[in-house]
Amino acid sequence: MPTSMAQGPGHDFLIGCAGHDGTQFPPLEAILDGTTNKIVANITETGGVDEVWYNAGDNRYYTAGRDMPSGPVMGVIDAATRTWLVNVTTGSNSHSIAVNQFTNQIFVPMQAGLALHHAECQRLHRRVRPTIAVVAASICTV
Repeated sequence: MPTSMAQGPGHDFLIGCAGHDGTQFPPLEAILDGTTNKIVANITETGGVDEVWYNAGDNRYYTAGRDMPSGPVMGVIDAATRTWLVNVTTGSNSHSIAVNQFTNQIFVPMQAGLALHHAECQRLHRRVRPTIAVVAASICTV
């Protein structure tokens, strides 16, 4: 079931998908060409998404997959190649996401007392550097 949409580069739109009414679906996001209304890419490595975001600063999509079957994640998708890059474990009910296009800082709400483990932050940096210079303190603590 579609849950969100973000316009990316050109005529591309990322469609966020998740289950509904207690029914889970396998992970699936779709990139749609807005001029032809055809799906140009299926992303099956991340899902259960409540909100998606496109960041023009690094040409990537970000997903808030709180209902991912394997546990809540932030997904990162390369908008240029239309391919999945990495999932980073988040916390229960991390349902929204925003990225500052000038600093490439990523913001995800976390429950009180929770933060991403340092190893997850390092994994994120390794997979998406050099374009993500800083990960916001709301996500990572050292």
